[in-house]
Amino acid sequence: MLVPDICNNLIIKDLSNACGMKQLCTLLMLGLSFIRLYSQLPENSIAPDLNMFDINGQQHHLYSYLSQGKTVILNFSSAACQPCFNYHQSGALREFYALYGPEGTDDIRVIHIEKDSLLGQLDLEGRTTASAGDWVTGTPYPIIDSSAANEAFMPDENPTIYGIYPDKRLHLLSNPSPDDL
Repeated sequence: MLVPDICNNLIIKDLSNACGMKQLCTLLMLGLSFIRLYSQLPENSIAPDLNMFDINGQQHHLYSYLSQGKTVILNFSSAACQPCFNYHQSGALREFYALYGPEGTDDIRVIHIEKDSLLGQLDLEGRTTASAGDWVTGTPYPIIDSSAANEAFMPDENPTIYGIYPDKRLHLLSNPSPDDL
């Protein structure tokens, strides 16, 4: 890693500044590690497996869907995020799900995952002041309320939308229209 090399190779002439420089280097290394820990998964990487329950108690197993030859769209959004809600309201994922989900060709699955661990069912239903609106009514695909998926997939944008293909490789999608999906 470049940062430790820079920090270890700095020539510090004034001993009184040595402690401050070591602290600065330590903070810099921790900061860069934090950014790396909380950045989304790299394009074309293998998606981690997930076994999740939606808000209706139905189980969803990512690798099971993939082994059936289905493509899975994971939409990570915060119920409080207005741009996320605007995208949700555009109907792009609903339309895509209607065409290619279980009631269409049955080639794909779409799963919405609440990104903010502090928000819950009432926020998803649009019944709190923190919520951007009602995410549940009229949504035909499963909604997961704050799951282990957030740790596994490390979404860092609002929304973060991944397309995961049967070979388990994931691709970051950016507010795709039904045609883009």
